[in-house]
Amino acid sequence: MKEEKDPKDSEPRLAIDQFLEGMDDFFYDMKYEIPWDILDRSKLRERLVRRADQSSEKTLLTMYMVKNKEGKYFRFKGRDGYGETWVSDIKKGRLYSKISPARAIVSFFANTWPKYGIPDLVEMHILKEVVLDESERVNKVIQKKKEEKAKYEMKVKQQEIERAERELETAKKKLENLKNHA
Repeated sequence: MKEEKDPKDSEPRLAIDQFLEGMDDFFYDMKYEIPWDILDRSKLRERLVRRADQSSEKTLLTMYMVKNKEGKYFRFKGRDGYGETWVSDIKKGRLYSKISPARAIVSFFANTWPKYGIPDLVEMHILKEVVLDESERVNKVIQKKKEEKAKYEMKVKQQEIERAERELETAKKKLENLKNHA
């Protein structure tokens, strides 16, 4: 089992702490005190940590959504579509794989209905890929289809046998009628 590191002890965070300590030493040696009241050390550290965390995680895919000022997401309805254009549920919102179509929607709503404000463009980063093993499910489906096909073929053969028997009975009756009238 993998032992997970505490996020506070991760390499980027330790490097940031060393950088900030080195900054203190550098300015102390220069006989200049850092104005921490102006340059808030905790905010600087937080900003640097956030940037380091973002750069250390590899983004596999970037997706975009359009969000209005009420916090609702744009839902594409298509021509003569029905339902609401703006939905609260993020799962029902429209995802764009490229930024241009999302920007077009933002521009359209900002130009058409300026009194509602300019919608926000939300950028989403997909960081992890999970491969799902579908072999068991697919094998079950294939087996079920084979069984259904075999059942169908058996039913068709049974119907052919019944039809042949009926035709045989009809032919026997015809033959009997012909023998009796001849």
